[in-house]
Amino acid sequence: MSIPEELQMSIRRIKLTLKALFSMLFFQILLTSAAFGILYYNIYKNTPKIRIINKPAEFKSIHDSDTQYKILSRFSSDFYIKGTSFYQPKYSSVRQIKPEGQISVAFPNIKFITRFSFSFKRKALNAVHIIFKKPILLPLWSESLEFWAHGAGKPMLFKMVYKDASGKHYTLDFGRSTFSGWYRLSKAIPQRQMLSKPFSFRYQKLWLVKIIILDNIAGRRRKSLYHLTNLAVSRIKRNLKNYWEFWTYKKLLDFNADTFKLFRYRFVGFTNKTISLKQYNPALKQKFSTDYLQIKADLNKSGSNHFILRFRKYIRTAICRKIILSIKGGGRGESVYLIVRNMKKQYYMLKFGDINFTGWRKIYVTIPYWVIQKTKYITDDKGLQLLEFIIKPKKNYRIKTMLLGFDNLAIVEDRGTFFYEGMKYEKMWK
Repeated sequence: MSIPEELQMSIRRIKLTLKALFSMLFFQILLTSAAFGILYYNIYKNTPKIRIINKPAEFKSIHDSDTQYKILSRFSSDFYIKGTSFYQPKYSSVRQIKPEGQISVAFPNIKFITRFSFSFKRKALNAVHIIFKKPILLPLWSESLEFWAHGAGKPMLFKMVYKDASGKHYTLDFGRSTFSGWYRLSKAIPQRQMLSKPFSFRYQKLWLVKIIILDNIAGRRRKSLYHLTNLAVSRIKRNLKNYWEFWTYKKLLDFNADTFKLFRYRFVGFTNKTISLKQYNPALKQKFSTDYLQIKADLNKSGSNHFILRFRKYIRTAICRKIILSIKGGGRGESVYLIVRNMKKQYYMLKFGDINFTGWRKIYVTIPYWVIQKTKYITDDKGLQLLEFIIKPKKNYRIKTMLLGFDNLAIVEDRGTFFYEGMKYEKMWK
């Protein structure tokens, strides 16, 4: 039975209409649906599947510190020693010696570590206080305290004492540890973890006063040796899962004249397109480079409107915990995404959030732990590859112009990968 020609034409028109509608709404539907969970899809024809990561982004002031780790003291000459009643200062000593072993790998530029030799009149639960001549102010961004010690398989017990502005003292107990070689002792600052308390209490000013070493091994004829260095603070909210992580900040690139040739651009659904370098106002020149990248374009039609900023050659990162982008918004609500790839050739789309603000902000996106960045079988290709940014204008745009500025792409990398069993340094100094 033959189908009438008019009916065939109607079916053809319906198919064409549905195809055009799908092509217009394809990108919008996929990005909108990401709000309801994680899914897989293809952005372009013949591209691999990409997984959307729609985690909340952190928006911070452009003047917020990028420091992730800061050394407060190397135990050189900023302290004095006070012991309990059995302590014998005459037979004890403090001196700097050349670093060896894993500490030299973790800190290639370290010049010395400090050796403490303690003597006591009798073997008992003795204690030595390493008191700082001037209490050390902890940065407000610090979440945990840490230092490095060298052990010889004997029990070691450390405590830290810090105070608040009112003069109240607190003790942070690092517990009883038995280890050989260099070891990093780290603890979260309790006040920072009290989520039931107001922000003003959690991030009040704190000063580090002293470190206490408890010793029940040394006596009149037997001294105890301690090797300490790099008393520091970290942004990591320390717990058992991230105990070995070691975060550092690393700038990948500035969007300026030197890097302008590293990108390719693609506009879909825009007209009057301009990509140019703009100068900063004098107040921000010290914080940034001399110029930044500005993207400006007018909406041409409704539908699948988006802009692609693609790296000609992907940017390789180390083990990456956060990606940071400095962006200048106009309060128009554009959505910014970044596509990344790991060593297993898996693709992910990270959402940097909606640009509902005006002026410069820094956007932090946290990489989920289930995004694989290293395996025990792959050692040379760790981390992520950054491929391209995708900018999607807000639906029902009142102002028919997209205007954004980009600068300072950076990451927070995890250098904790230098910790593994083969790097323990068992040698004892004499």
